[in-house]
Amino acid sequence: MCGITGILTLDGSPAKRETVEKMNGTIAHRGPDGHGFFVDGSVGLGHRRLSIIDLESGSQPMHSANGQATLVFNGEIYNYPTLREDLLKKGYPFQTHSDTECILALYQLEGEEGFKKLSGMFAFALWDNRQQRLLLVRDRTGMKPLYFATVRGHFVFASEIKAIRAAFPEVEEIDRSAVNFYFSRQYIGGETTIFQKVKKVKPGAWLDVRPEGKISERQYWQLSPVSPKKISLEEAEKQTDELLANAVRSHLIADVPVGVFLSGGLDSSTVLSYAAEQSERKLQTFSVGFGENNELNETHFAKKLAQHYGTEHHEIHVTEPEVLECLPHIIRHMDQPLADYAVLPTYVMSRFAAQHVKVVLSGEGADELFGGYKRYHAYALFDRLPFSGFFKNWLPNPSVFKPCDRKKLLNPDVFIENPLLPQEQQLMFDKNYFAPAGHVNSMLYTDLHNWLVDDLLMKVDKMGMLASLEARIPFLDHMLVEYIASLDGRLKVSLKEKKILLRRVAAKRLPPAVFNRPKHGFTVPVGDWLRGALRETFEEVVLNDPSNAAWFDMDSLKKLFAEHLKGKNHRLQLWAVLVFCLWVKN
Repeated sequence: MCGITGILTLDGSPAKRETVEKMNGTIAHRGPDGHGFFVDGSVGLGHRRLSIIDLESGSQPMHSANGQATLVFNGEIYNYPTLREDLLKKGYPFQTHSDTECILALYQLEGEEGFKKLSGMFAFALWDNRQQRLLLVRDRTGMKPLYFATVRGHFVFASEIKAIRAAFPEVEEIDRSAVNFYFSRQYIGGETTIFQKVKKVKPGAWLDVRPEGKISERQYWQLSPVSPKKISLEEAEKQTDELLANAVRSHLIADVPVGVFLSGGLDSSTVLSYAAEQSERKLQTFSVGFGENNELNETHFAKKLAQHYGTEHHEIHVTEPEVLECLPHIIRHMDQPLADYAVLPTYVMSRFAAQHVKVVLSGEGADELFGGYKRYHAYALFDRLPFSGFFKNWLPNPSVFKPCDRKKLLNPDVFIENPLLPQEQQLMFDKNYFAPAGHVNSMLYTDLHNWLVDDLLMKVDKMGMLASLEARIPFLDHMLVEYIASLDGRLKVSLKEKKILLRRVAAKRLPPAVFNRPKHGFTVPVGDWLRGALRETFEEVVLNDPSNAAWFDMDSLKKLFAEHLKGKNHRLQLWAVLVFCLWVKN
């Protein structure tokens, strides 16, 4: 896991190494083990390295054997041993044992079409000196971020927006539609970022950038709206078990010890069950609790599982002040507002695990793949109704502020009347695009493409990398994703049960006490904190700062906070406001 930066000048001027160095310095946390630069003519590439595979000879930027291509790469290619063996047979003269060189070998022998053979999480930039083009490539499900902008005669890219801002602060004009989307959905979705001039490379896509300024995009992978396979639950269970075993096995590849984030819930426990069978080293597991008696504390479940699978278990209990002390540090490093308060435990856990390992496996993605949220029950109902097409445009996604409440909250100069913001139009498009697969599947696909990518995966990447920790996500192995996505929604969600298929697989592997537990989100008691430990902070940062009137109707905001203090539950809304204000000030 690493961080990448780079520039391509569009006006014929030479790229400046000091510009790339300035960008690279802002993301040192992504790769504390080393750094490297390549500057030649109009192109400049930078790299920060967290050494995981081929510790001695895997440094970057790395050049292809014929000298034509130069690469900076963030991520892991899990099928690189198989790819390397095949490429050796085809005559590629490997100089290292790294997964990085496999990308260069594929490009030298097969061109960009070879990238389709990559299995893993990745974001990379490849400069082709002969063809004078820069390729930016992002993995299929968006596990690794990659941002870009065109500014001041430069095409500029990086793993984090802060690197772009460091060298080109003129990109910092805030996008009003993105602000509205954030206060609608708690994250900023699609290609958009909080800054008008900064965009994201789409998951499963690559950009081809030329020195004259031409940019073309190609979508090399996307789930298709196919009619579900007609197979039995037993057959699906068998195939899912095999694919999960293969996914976890490949995600254990590393030249350093690997750990597992363990909450004690179904998803992380299932990952651990496969990892414990296949790891050649003794696994280390990590869990975090918020005080010994907190109702959200699940560390005793995790401890029982760790004992069951014989792991070296690490457990930490933190207090409210210890968690909240991290908040300014987290906000300073977030590229844009994200109102998912699970960023707090994710960072605490990542920082704790990074004291012992460089790599952890995480259970993210299972809810969006197998159907783990209560709202999917409604879609299971629609799939069983003869007039269910009537509901095709209904999107019961979680929202922070409904349009009418958002209008009351935001300054009139900030508010956008049309509730269908560009990103929300994309949500609707995704859902309708996948409608032939059924209502449950269309909602799952929509969440995989939006909520998962721009909230959950962003949280995992930013908080893990802030702690210099690589988090791997076996549930998003693309072979597994493609298979589960092809199945009938009835194998995933019914009117009464969620994650039907995953539960059937897990039932044969996990202790009954874990398998029968109700779903419990990875969260913190923010509502109580806003009435206690966070109250003074909210009043100081939000209510007592007159500059916030540029964004909010302060009277409405004060009323909302007063209602929460009296017992109404506005925790998500108030947390979204607090995060936004802290982010703006930082």
